[in-house]
Amino acid sequence: MPFLLVLLSLASFAFAGFDKATIKNLDFEYTAPYGKGTVEKVSLGFSLAPEVYPIEVNRTESSFELITPFLDVSWKNPWKFFHDLEMLSTNKLNLNVGGKKHTLTIPYISMRPKERGEYKAENVEASCEGSFAGKLDIRLFEDCREKMAVRAKKVDLPTDFILYRILYDAPSIPREIDVPAYDLEFTSSKGNYSLLFTFKYIFLARLRAYGHFQYENNYKTIAIRVDQVKFGYLPVTSFVMRRLKEINKNPNVTINPPWIRINVRNDEGQSN
Repeated sequence: MPFLLVLLSLASFAFAGFDKATIKNLDFEYTAPYGKGTVEKVSLGFSLAPEVYPIEVNRTESSFELITPFLDVSWKNPWKFFHDLEMLSTNKLNLNVGGKKHTLTIPYISMRPKERGEYKAENVEASCEGSFAGKLDIRLFEDCREKMAVRAKKVDLPTDFILYRILYDAPSIPREIDVPAYDLEFTSSKGNYSLLFTFKYIFLARLRAYGHFQYENNYKTIAIRVDQVKFGYLPVTSFVMRRLKEINKNPNVTINPPWIRINVRNDEGQSN
């Protein structure tokens, strides 16, 4: 889920205030509250420049300030999860949103949410398709709910990842700094989602989860219904939801089985 929130946040920012957005080969390093990098091309309905140029980002109390040689953009009231990130690093990020199909590819991305361990992913590909008409950032959310596919070849999960905390009472897990997961796939059709990935827990095992997600509270909340979770061939839905409710300390997450609700932003994000 952390990576999915970051992908939606990035695309949402690109949409805010523009009809279309293209970013080509973004290399970026951010350690709160400042980040910098280079980008080969940015188009926001019009192309800013044909050559590689630097970008800087400063986080303020309620916004991100993006500074380039050609255009300065203020992203006000960004998603809380994204605003609170302690670290974000991308390599050759490519984003194209605003057409009938929205796409994002990243050979490598790493991130560290607030007071959490570091998540890393390789060969990430994401796409959304739909025909929703209306405000473009809302269109992105609805198109991703209509049809979405996110794939990553490898993901390194910190040992404070919620899945390992759920399994705390099971046989002891190796205490590596990062625990590898492979062949992650998240897909949705009309809000009905499936999540599949292989990860190391004593041995390699396949985790499968199925359910439904929707938006609430004027798109400030993602509501996720968990219908089924399987660990290998074992059904563990009740165990997972019970443990989630027991260990959840995040004020932005509420759990009332089978629903998980995540408050992702305090207000509608804007840019100018």
